[in-house]
Amino acid sequence: MSRLEKRRKRIVTKSKSLFVGTREVAEALGVSSNSVLVAIDNGQIPGVTIGRQRRIPKSYLHGLKALAE
Repeated sequence: MSRLEKRRKRIVTKSKSLFVGTREVAEALGVSSNSVLVAIDNGQIPGVTIGRQRRIPKSYLHGLKALAE
């Protein structure tokens, strides 16, 4: 494995640990994944695009769970 491939793998692994997918947020909110995508587009939910995937900061999901308790 080249240095570049190792670096990419490290970056992807790190980004996955900082973010969650739309499905996880949708389950926490009790809505569809598509509704989460629309909310991201409207700025109601913070999100980033990594490649072709939309990701939400894990801290946002933790905040949702804290409000639910």
